[in-house]
Amino acid sequence: GRSSRNKTTLEDFTTAVKIYSDLQMNKPPGTSLRRGHLLNPTPDLRIRDDHPRLQPNAVTMATLLDLASRTKNDRAYKRAVQLLRSSGIPLSREIHLALIGHHNRRIDLASVKAVVTDMGRRENKLGIDGMNSCIWACIRSGRLHLAEQLFNVMKGNKAEASSAEVRKSREI
Repeated sequence: GRSSRNKTTLEDFTTAVKIYSDLQMNKPPGTSLRRGHLLNPTPDLRIRDDHPRLQPNAVTMATLLDLASRTKNDRAYKRAVQLLRSSGIPLSREIHLALIGHHNRRIDLASVKAVVTDMGRRENKLGIDGMNSCIWACIRSGRLHLAEQLFNVMKGNKAEASSAEVRKSREI
């Protein structure tokens, strides 16, 4: 088993949601965390109209999804998905990878496939990290032959890229 220091808690997710809310309310990130604690809000933590508003982005949403998923709490994950939908932020590569990670942890290969298909429709690249997540999803689902096929595709693409780089370097 894993040590307790590697587990994401519901408190970790709640903290992230508070920081997200601060951003939405045009407050410096972490402002809401200081209330009721030893640290009281200071004048520099007030809403500032003279600075551009910090906006949550795809990385913010991917982080919330990943944290919620790692808590293994369905309500937290549904909350993160709700925040994503209400944010209006389009599904980016980072968000798709967070979704793949979630479905991988749940050993839901069909949902991993659906996310990868959606990535292709939106022209988001899977990349090596995404391919690695897909391979692990296949392994966790007991589909070792499929994991091997994906690995060979990835290995073949790397070999093709290396050959192309060699050819290009010879041309220079």
